[in-house]
Amino acid sequence: MPAICPPELFKFFQQSEGWATPSENGRQFLYDAFYEYFEWSDLTPLSIPNLDKLTFQDWKKFEYWCDDIKRNLMWRLVNESDEDFKESYANSTPKKYFKSKAEVLKRVIDYCCDGSMEDVENILYVEIQCSNQKLYLIYLDHDDWTLGHGDTVLVVKSLSELTRKKGFYKLK
Repeated sequence: MPAICPPELFKFFQQSEGWATPSENGRQFLYDAFYEYFEWSDLTPLSIPNLDKLTFQDWKKFEYWCDDIKRNLMWRLVNESDEDFKESYANSTPKKYFKSKAEVLKRVIDYCCDGSMEDVENILYVEIQCSNQKLYLIYLDHDDWTLGHGDTVLVVKSLSELTRKKGFYKLK
C-alpha cells in the first residue's frame, strides 16, 4: 500500500533525480513512511571494487579487499580446514587458490546474496503516491533509520532501476 505524499514534497522527490535529503518536515515524512509503509525488496546493495593484479597476488591485500566489501568476508569465501587452502595461504597466493577472478566474484556474490545469512542486508523501500503518480523511496541504511539518524533516501520511478550495474543484486 503506498504512502500518500504531500504534493510539494512529492515534487521535491521527483526533482531529486536520485538521492534526496529533504528539509525537517520532509524527514518526518520519511520516518513516518518508513515505520508505517516499508516493504522488503528481494535486493541487497553490494559494491565490489576492482580486484587488481597486486591484490590477487597477496593474501593480506586480498583480505583488505574482501573487508572493503564485507567485514571478514575472506574467511567466508575459503574453507580454513581445507589442506589446499592451508598450503596456499602459507606458501602461495589467492590467485592460485581461487584460480580466477571470476571464481572470486562468483563466491562473493553467492555469499553476499544468500538471503538465509544473518548479515545480509535487504533493501527496504516505500512506495509513495501523489495524485496518480508514484515513486519509490529506497532506505539503504536500516540502522540509521531505526536509530533516528537517517536523512537521505534514494528515489526511483521503478524498482527495476535497481540493477547490478548500479550495485543492487538479487537475493537468493
